[in-house]
Amino acid sequence: DVEDVRVGSAVLVHTPTPAERIAAANAATSAAIERGFTFRGRRFSLSLASQITISNTHTIRASLPYPLRWADADDTGFVIMESAADVEQFYAAATLAVLTARSTGNAAKAAVIETEKG
Repeated sequence: DVEDVRVGSAVLVHTPTPAERIAAANAATSAAIERGFTFRGRRFSLSLASQITISNTHTIRASLPYPLRWADADDTGFVIMESAADVEQFYAAATLAVLTARSTGNAAKAAVIETEKG
């Protein structure tokens, strides 16, 4: 049950509702994705546009002209990909970061649902 501890009109302790806990899990997932991922010591964006570009680059990796320069998240540096294998590693790092964030969020939401079934 959700209970608030009040003194007068002030809420001193608020127990989050299931909807609030799920919203917090979603926010944490989004924040983790927004932090991006690290590849070869540099941080790269995982914005939706970046995810699409990374995916599309991976799809056509065999036909790209190499070397390929990829700017980091804040445009202060870059990595150079010498081959399709480098693009594969970059794609794998990005995908792992997104899947890890989503998996963590999904586990938190599942815990809320299980608690409610209780």
